[in-house]
Amino acid sequence: MIWDELTSPIIDSLDRDIPVLLPIAATEQHGPHLPLATDRMIGWHFAHSVHLKIPKQILILPPVAVGCSNHHMDFPGTLTVSHEAFATYVEEVLESVLAHDFNNLVILNSHGGNQGIGQVILERLGPEVNHLVLVTWWKLASEALAKISETGPGGVGHACEFETSLMLHIAPHLVNKDLIEPGDNQKDLWLGRS
Repeated sequence: MIWDELTSPIIDSLDRDIPVLLPIAATEQHGPHLPLATDRMIGWHFAHSVHLKIPKQILILPPVAVGCSNHHMDFPGTLTVSHEAFATYVEEVLESVLAHDFNNLVILNSHGGNQGIGQVILERLGPEVNHLVLVTWWKLASEALAKISETGPGGVGHACEFETSLMLHIAPHLVNKDLIEPGDNQKDLWLGRS
């Protein structure tokens, strides 16, 4: 179920043990071929796919579209917030969910720059929540992705093989295929994905 597509009485009627998922993302450059919304669109794609598979067993919150992207501010169009502002916003959204007595929370991350502050959010909110988990999509799927990568260790790097492939699946009209450069990825992108 999509949280903001429901009515207040429907939310009130739900089992409070249902998992509530918050997608967190970024709005930033993704090379010359992918849109600024890449991280948000990928995170929402995964969240919405879970909703389609088990619609009565999960609640999906509206995504947090702007994340911690200060390291991309040299690229036009990138939007960013400070770690403090991001943490405050995410924590207050989740505290709103807790105030309605839901206590199984999942944070679905689709941006490398949110990982560190995501861990801080877990540590701050953890004592207040029955279950609180931070999941980063490419970490969750890293073994499976490594097996199918055609471009090497950097295939899950920023704006690389898998983000490009996902965007070709999710919104092919937003991918500038003429600007995709063929070749292998840089190994350091695998380690420092943003």
